[in-house]
Amino acid sequence: IQKHNGSGEIFSCAASDIDGKTKIRYYPDLPAQSSILAKATDHEPQAVEVEIDMRMLDTIFENRKLNGDVLLKIDTEGYEYN
Repeated sequence: IQKHNGSGEIFSCAASDIDGKTKIRYYPDLPAQSSILAKATDHEPQAVEVEIDMRMLDTIFENRKLNGDVLLKIDTEGYEYN
């Protein structure tokens, strides 16, 4: 959540339909390639599995009063087409 005045909150978690934990494949040499999804390639760079939190948007916004414009940025990794 980022407000126009520069204050806000950043949530380091995966958006999900459930609250819980999952593992992300983190690529130290290519962090932008990191993903919860398994990669189907023979030339995959070395990945490190890291356990992360999953949160529903309802959980994230629970007990927060939102005023004015709100920016929510989510990388859906292609799931917007499902």
